[in-house]
Parts: sequence; C-alpha cells; structure tokens
Amino acid sequence: MSTFSVSGVAQQNPRSFSVSPNSLHLGFFADASMLNIKYERAMVPLKFGFVAAGAGVGVGMSGDSRSLLGYEGFEKERTFATLPHHITYNFGKAGHFLETGMGGTLFLGSPAQDYIAYPMLGYRFQNSGNIKSNFRVFLQLPFPENPGPEVFFIPFGFSLGTSF
Repeated sequence: MSTFSVSGVAQQNPRSFSVSPNSLHLGFFADASMLNIKYERAMVPLKFGFVAAGAGVGVGMSGDSRSLLGYEGFEKERTFATLPHHITYNFGKAGHFLETGMGGTLFLGSPAQDYIAYPMLGYRFQNSGNIKSNFRVFLQLPFPENPGPEVFFIPFGFSLGTSF
C-alpha cells in the first residue's frame, strides 16, 4: 500500500495593513456636501501607510460660503444630492497619517453644477485598538476654480467614523 500526498505553503504578503481595511465616515462640510456618509476601503498596503478609496452619498446646498457667517439666510438656499468619492495616499504609522489625494463630487439636482474635482491634504487618526474610531480633517481646493453660488463649497472638512 502506498500513500501519495501533496502539500503547499501559502506565501505571506510581506506588507499588511496597519489599520482596519474598512471604514464608515460621517463628513461635515466635506466634499462639497453639508453632510455625507462615506464607505472607505484601504486598497494597497504601503511600507509606511496605505492607499484608500471611498465613495458615499450626501446633501449639498447652493449658496455663497458667506451664508455660514450670517450674511444670507439659509432658508432661500436650494438643497440637492451629492455623490462624493476620493482616492488618497496615507503616510504614517501608529494611527497618525498625512493624507493626500484627489476627490470629486457629482451633483444630482444642483442648479448649474454637475461635477467638481479637488486635491485633498489632511491629517487622519485611525485607532487600531479595541475602539476602532477614526477622525479626519483636511483641506480641499476646487479645481479649476470655486464653483460659485451654485454649490456651497468650503475648502476644509472633517469626518468622524468607525473602522472594521
């Protein structure tokens, strides 16, 4: 009687994520939205960080950013749906990252604007302990120019979320 056996060894990926690969973010004044929710996935592990891509849905508003300072009333502004998305490179370790990349927002129901793109630069804290919270604060500058009164665009944003 003879026995034949084949065995294989799986090769380990030399780089692994330093953070949980999935995140949900609630964004405030971010991505040309007054409020949005985004799903984000860490796609590519790097030696000192990761590449992430995200997409979501939110609510945008027409109006000049001076509305926030009380020069105009919010009651005469128009709201519409937003579909924000981004791809970012996150460099750092121990939960602290410099985030840089490109984002864009598609507008559904905006009076005059259909789409806007913007480079992003910010700071991200992503806890990898028992409570997997994350926090992002970032600058975003519209490209090629500010959309004007058709879209209420603030050049900074922040978001809070959880990772899993």
